[in-house]
Amino acid sequence: MTWLNSHPLTFLVFAPTILGCLILALPQALGRLSRMLGFMGALAIFALSLAWLLGHHGGAGIAERTPWFTLVGLPVDYALTVDGLNLWLVLLTTFLVPLTMLGTWNSLKDRIGTFAAMFLLLETGMLGALMAQDLFFFYLFWEAMLIPMYFLIGIWGGDERRYAANKFFLYTLSGSLLWLVALLYLAN
Repeated sequence: MTWLNSHPLTFLVFAPTILGCLILALPQALGRLSRMLGFMGALAIFALSLAWLLGHHGGAGIAERTPWFTLVGLPVDYALTVDGLNLWLVLLTTFLVPLTMLGTWNSLKDRIGTFAAMFLLLETGMLGALMAQDLFFFYLFWEAMLIPMYFLIGIWGGDERRYAANKFFLYTLSGSLLWLVALLYLAN
């Protein structure tokens, strides 16, 4: 329990990924159970975020920082922070994920477990991007959001879903790669 108390932001960011991977491991025949597990897990993450972030939120907020590795001579830190700027966005994200899962409860008929897992993986990317304090770390979470969004659009989108998913992925990825090149150029 001491690790959890000293790393609440890490748990908050990566708990949806762990839950999403567990749901992906379940057979498709257990779609209703997968949906329930995903919804209850997302609801628990929201409750934990409320308790931790509002309970521990002071003037300085909560921060976790550890040197991670060096990229092109620049240090990259594993740095997550919740302060007055992003506190409400983090809470809004953890609130909207179970609400969205509940909103799709009766409309999804196939691959229900995969949808719940992809949405939880997307939550990890969103929370990581909101809490990241290192620019390269932020970039990693930003790119990580593309993968579940691609599948969410491509599987459960409208009539032109595959076309839309491919365009979304290509345009976002090309812009992000230019952003990475600019980031590395400016850093040097």
